[in-house]
Amino acid sequence: MKKIIFLLMLPVLCFGQTAKYFYNSGYDKDDLKDYYGAVADYTKAIEIDPNYVDAYINRGNAKRRLEDYYGSIADFTKAIELDPNDADAYNNRGNSKDDLKDFDGAISDYTKAIELDPDYALAYYNRGVIYKNLENYKGAIEDFTKAIELNPNDADAYYNRGNLKGSLQDYNGALEDFTKAIELEPEAYDAYYYRGLANEFLNDINRAIADYTKAIKLNPDYEDAYYNRGLLYRDLEDYKVAIEDFTKVIKINPDDEDAYFYRGNAKRRLEDYYGSIADYTKAIELDPNDADAYNNRGNSKDDLKDSDGAIADYTKAIEIDSEYVLSYVNRALSKDDLKDYYGAIADYTKAIEIDPNYVDAYINRGVSKMDLEDYYGAISDFTKAIELDPNDAVAYYNIGVSKQNLGQPYCSDYKKACELGDQDGCDRYKEDCN
Repeated sequence: MKKIIFLLMLPVLCFGQTAKYFYNSGYDKDDLKDYYGAVADYTKAIEIDPNYVDAYINRGNAKRRLEDYYGSIADFTKAIELDPNDADAYNNRGNSKDDLKDFDGAISDYTKAIELDPDYALAYYNRGVIYKNLENYKGAIEDFTKAIELNPNDADAYYNRGNLKGSLQDYNGALEDFTKAIELEPEAYDAYYYRGLANEFLNDINRAIADYTKAIKLNPDYEDAYYNRGLLYRDLEDYKVAIEDFTKVIKINPDDEDAYFYRGNAKRRLEDYYGSIADYTKAIELDPNDADAYNNRGNSKDDLKDSDGAIADYTKAIEIDSEYVLSYVNRALSKDDLKDYYGAIADYTKAIEIDPNYVDAYINRGVSKMDLEDYYGAISDFTKAIELDPNDAVAYYNIGVSKQNLGQPYCSDYKKACELGDQDGCDRYKEDCN
């Protein structure tokens, strides 16, 4: 933001082209966004009156709008030489230094403007923006708060302070600031979007969706709002609506890899396996190193009983990320389907090496060992699973099956599985132990 000095235009009583005449002409051209013309007129005013402070300031502003930042700084500096107490000149020079990423210089100028005018709300705001960009959140919040004290109707100050509070995980405080910004500027779609984020972090999903929806209504091409709303509908298991939102994201930005990925997830939930594979494939085209996309495409192929294709995708995911535990487990499951039990055991073992507390990996490895009639090895794995999760009914049931195959006492294991809610355990206990 910038502060431009607009003086009241005085009537020209004669046809002489005075400094004031050119100044007023420059002012009019500024208003019409004819910045080149404005610069030319302010220059003529300065030629007639080399000490015309306001002409230097306004020419500096016009040059800044033309992205002539060095030229604007020169004009503001001249204005300061002529009037060292002009707070506007310091503020505006700070803006141009900010444009050039001279953040220290900008802060110095805003601070000088505040020293000259302690009630200069805009200088506090501008300095707050710099502090925010430099991640000096405490200083930024203090400046935005002061700007709000001096100008309670500054929607931008509330909005920026809300963003900072959100970054500091003060989501209630952020919510209050975004709400105030919306009261002051009801068409501020970004404020709705970020209030939606705050509501989401506060687990108020319905209000978050309402805010994203309002942001979209105000800005129908708001990609992030569609994306976040799609994720929330996914969480609510409303996959059809989630797909609609991700599709809208893709229409706005055909290169949004995440939108393809999450749309693929939603399609798989609706058992549209071919559609999900197409989306994962597109995600992989956009990011060939996306291990998650390969893993999930493998899941969809597995759903279609394409075990070989699934294994190929899980293997690629593992090549990209050698610590990808889930892909080792998924590949093992596909190998199980192909009756490659030794290969499955090797993958479960690798998963356990990476994550020694992975209960399902122990259970699944135990099942593969059962398929190989290695019941002692299976019992060892199920016992470890119970050690990690004493309420795992499946582990107790499988121990019972393994012991029964070994001719060992097994009824207590079926009974425990039944008590923990495993129906197969109840059936076995009823049939074999009574």
